[in-house]
Amino acid sequence: MCDIGIVVLNYVNYSETIKCVSSLLKQENVRARIVIVENGSGNESAERLRGAFDGEKTVTVVDTGKNLGYAKGNNIGIQRLQEEGIQRIFLANSDLEFRDSDTLRQILSACEPGVGLITPVIINPDGSAAPRVVYKKKYLYLRIAKHVLFRHLRLRQNQARQAESVEKGKELTGLQEDAYVVCGCGYLLTEEFFKYYDGIFSETFLYYEEWATSILLHKAGLKTKVADCSPIIHLGGASTPEDIRRETPRSRKIRNESGRKIMKLMFIPRRFLERKG
Repeated sequence: MCDIGIVVLNYVNYSETIKCVSSLLKQENVRARIVIVENGSGNESAERLRGAFDGEKTVTVVDTGKNLGYAKGNNIGIQRLQEEGIQRIFLANSDLEFRDSDTLRQILSACEPGVGLITPVIINPDGSAAPRVVYKKKYLYLRIAKHVLFRHLRLRQNQARQAESVEKGKELTGLQEDAYVVCGCGYLLTEEFFKYYDGIFSETFLYYEEWATSILLHKAGLKTKVADCSPIIHLGGASTPEDIRRETPRSRKIRNESGRKIMKLMFIPRRFLERKG
């Protein structure tokens, strides 16, 4: 049995994914299983990825055939790993680099009862903290609704306030009793999470995934924890299409659709979301 499974979602930028997976293969002191989900890139990604890891028994490339979006793409990998009995699964953006060979072991050592998600230390190449969602449990739904509605109304938050939130996020460590902390670049879903759910909320194509996961944790009464681990480097790749990364009519449409689904998620009873197996 493997200690940990890793899902790496590839879209277009296969060279970025190859670097990420290569750094994962250098991890020591853990038995890791890696599933690369080729998410309908429309280029030679599947062929390149299979060629790069031909002969690596711990790496599998799954080709979805079309772009399923972030959540459904990751859930394809989660399902594959769960079929193999793996209950601790790390979702890694393809632009992450694991420079310390002991990082995965350090993250796994943070697991404890009642914790559904573990966020590692992730930094940008300049040493600054990668953005992560930090929401207090008290009035959680109201806080999320306020954020989503602001985005729907296309109101811009005060930049100084955003910077302050990132700085405070850097100081968070250990078990989070009063807040949910999720870094969308990469995080570990524990066996506690999979007692309740088969995967992450699948109805959003892009945007708000961290908020959706916080809602699932809240419904299950689970906590988050920030692992004391060696930093993972977020290189900041360009695998997201340009017209989505920029503020365009298409990106606004996708964000608004995801926002509406997040608002609905808050009112769905947990029993309708729980795992089927």
